[in-house]
Amino acid sequence: MADETNEDDLVDSSEGERDEPAPARRLVTAEMIAKTDLGAVLAAVADQDDDAVEKQLRASEKVAAEAGDLDRADALELFASIMFIAVRPDDEANPFTAKLVMDGRRSMIPDDIVGEQSAILAEIVETLPNPHLRAKVGDIVFYNSRKHWKAAAAAIDAYCEIARGRLDDTIKPRPSRPADSIMDVIEPLARATALTRLTKKRGDIPDLVRQTLQACYDA
Repeated sequence: MADETNEDDLVDSSEGERDEPAPARRLVTAEMIAKTDLGAVLAAVADQDDDAVEKQLRASEKVAAEAGDLDRADALELFASIMFIAVRPDDEANPFTAKLVMDGRRSMIPDDIVGEQSAILAEIVETLPNPHLRAKVGDIVFYNSRKHWKAAAAAIDAYCEIARGRLDDTIKPRPSRPADSIMDVIEPLARATALTRLTKKRGDIPDLVRQTLQACYDA
């Protein structure tokens, strides 16, 4: 599905904290996340692209809801909705927007999980079993509050893992792209380098980022 951008949905990333969002969501706690067993949920898509991860989370959410396990369904819905947020790696000022806008409604944007929900996610991001999920969650949590720099570090490592996975074919490309497309490498590297600039001193490039950039250059 193509991204649809609404200017009203864009947020200003120049400030360290986001304002509280208007629409209320049920808070997903660390305990709810721990009981979700994301490792088992995402095992089938361990070598797949980010779209496959979102679809797997959404399908598992539906199963949990139909079984009446609302805590598990809400946790899975949270992660599926985060994965559905559109990323624009060439726009460092406003890298995130709603992927779907229709009839006055939109899909999730970072402001929807600002505050306590982001704080909870910052505490557990390093435990998430899939690099696509770690990257997206860590990136958005840091975008919502610059105090979550450890989440940014987790996202940088995860983005590099994704890029290296595409280079060595341990992570499959999106079906909509040619198997030899370099975009699945460039896009995560763009976010890794953007986060590095925001969290490190000028010229201080983590070894993993430097090595991944070199691997991309050598490919």
